[in-house]
Amino acid sequence: MTQIKVFVASPGDVASERKLVAEVAHSLRTITEERGVRLDVQGWEADVRPRTHPDGPQGPINADLPVESFDIVIGIFWKRFGRPMPELNNETGTEHELRRAIK
Repeated sequence: MTQIKVFVASPGDVASERKLVAEVAHSLRTITEERGVRLDVQGWEADVRPRTHPDGPQGPINADLPVESFDIVIGIFWKRFGRPMPELNNETGTEHELRRAIK
């Protein structure tokens, strides 16, 4: 079975939309598994161990979900792009994740 890792990058105001990505992947499970593929959707809310980190709030996300290791990165936005963080040269966490994914 081939695993396709899907990372969802988004600020906090689109929780329901992030949840929909996982629900769609789950609804496709029968079709994908028939073809030998499993979609594994991950994101900061459910897949990062909560803790303090010397690199600030983004540190645990970078450590637990290195965006470079994902096959697909989905960015979801609505009214916010996130909060600029001094630890990231005033990038938001979402911006930081997307820049790393593009690189």
